[in-house]
Amino acid sequence: MEIIRVCLNCNKILPENSQRRKYCSNECHQGYLYKTRDRKLQDCKICPQCKTIFVPEARSQKYCGDQCRSDHYNFVKASTAIVKTCPLCKVPYKSRQEHRLICQVLLNQIALKKQQHKVTDNGLTCPGCGKKFIPTHGNQKFCNNKCNIEYYERLNTPTDVKIKKCVQCNMIFKSADPLQFFCSDACHDKHLKIAPSLANKTKICPNCKKSFETSNTKIKFCSLQCQTYFKHKKTVKKGWPGSKYN
Repeated sequence: MEIIRVCLNCNKILPENSQRRKYCSNECHQGYLYKTRDRKLQDCKICPQCKTIFVPEARSQKYCGDQCRSDHYNFVKASTAIVKTCPLCKVPYKSRQEHRLICQVLLNQIALKKQQHKVTDNGLTCPGCGKKFIPTHGNQKFCNNKCNIEYYERLNTPTDVKIKKCVQCNMIFKSADPLQFFCSDACHDKHLKIAPSLANKTKICPNCKKSFETSNTKIKFCSLQCQTYFKHKKTVKKGWPGSKYN
């Protein structure tokens, strides 16, 4: 007897060669997995806010909708607030902060008084342009954003200009940068090309005992052959049979 295989999702007949296949396409595979996931989630839940029964879309879902979730959060937030009486105006108010002792009305009045105390009759003086202005909020120091940027740019620019001598061409130039030693980039490049040849030192190769000159402090051998031969002499004292180092 011929065994006819059918797709688990759409009930289409599968080809004869496919003995292990269960689905006709990848879409049917994903659809079948989605259906089985929904079957497992058929356990109904009760919304803690509106007390209605609903089928959750996910296992972690607690509320039937976004509105119930926000309403429940606001209800819990209001229920945890502590009723206090303001010691100055004797008015009861709610607050979740234990260290708070004054109501919000007095806090707003104190903030306005602090702002008015800073502002004179003609207004505040802008440190950028020196003009007087009336601030729109308590932390305002400048009349506009342009004065703010220009003021801090003037603070960051160095004012102590010193006369220096170029290390390469011995030309006198002015600079405020303490790390500038050359008058131009060309002198800097020339100095980098000449400096290694001036710093050459004579060394003795530990393999052939010949003297050679180099500017690199890490080089110990005169050539790569001497370096490899010296390493092989250290590791293999007697030498390998048939090797050229014997």
